[in-house]
Amino acid sequence: MSTSRNMFCLLFLLIFAASAPLMAQDNISPDRPGIGDGSYIVEPKVTYLEIGVEYFTVNDLNQYSLGQLVFRNGLLSGVELRMLLNSFVVQSFPSTDFTGVPDPGVGLKFKLFDRPGSNLRLSGLTTLSIPVGSTDFTTDEWIPSAALLADYSLTDYAGISANLGYTFDVGPFPDVWKVTLTPGYALPGDSNIGIYGGYAGFYSEGVNEHYIEAGFTKHVKSFLQLDLNAGLDVESQGTFIGGGLALQL
Repeated sequence: MSTSRNMFCLLFLLIFAASAPLMAQDNISPDRPGIGDGSYIVEPKVTYLEIGVEYFTVNDLNQYSLGQLVFRNGLLSGVELRMLLNSFVVQSFPSTDFTGVPDPGVGLKFKLFDRPGSNLRLSGLTTLSIPVGSTDFTTDEWIPSAALLADYSLTDYAGISANLGYTFDVGPFPDVWKVTLTPGYALPGDSNIGIYGGYAGFYSEGVNEHYIEAGFTKHVKSFLQLDLNAGLDVESQGTFIGGGLALQL
């Protein structure tokens, strides 16, 4: 696939998504699906469980991730605690397989700007990766990261989400910048289905990843959301497809 075609596909997705209405926020507002995180912060004494599965393939690698477990708990007004318990991962190559659990993480999401009447909401997110994963998947390093999360409402039903993140260089691992831009919209009527299409980029020394992703969400109940998403790395031609759910406990 040529670079010009890749950029055309990305531009089409962004224009298409931004031109349609975004589903109004329901009682549950998870960070699933998609590579980016939303700016919404869980209310005090409320807990979210977000869970999913994913299949990723590139060249001779087939990878299955089962779990994608995230617990989010409102500690106090404007602050939530995040426990990233990760997945059970199966990596399959032609000659061998690897199984195990990558490093978990812990984080805090906190309000930066959320003024009544404003279309803009900003939050900060700090995360620390804890090197206790399986032998084949751990980094053996404590790796911190930080991100600025923004949501902007275009109308009552339309909006766009963006992330700017930074993972610090630790040991043999270089620093990584993360940029996401994710518009979305809702289908008309009472279907409670939202659709999005966006971009996620990871920039580090010598290696860059540029994902075009798309997906949809279905609010089944005020406390339950189902989702399906897929994406393409235009650099490596790696692709993924996944699904999951978010539940307010």
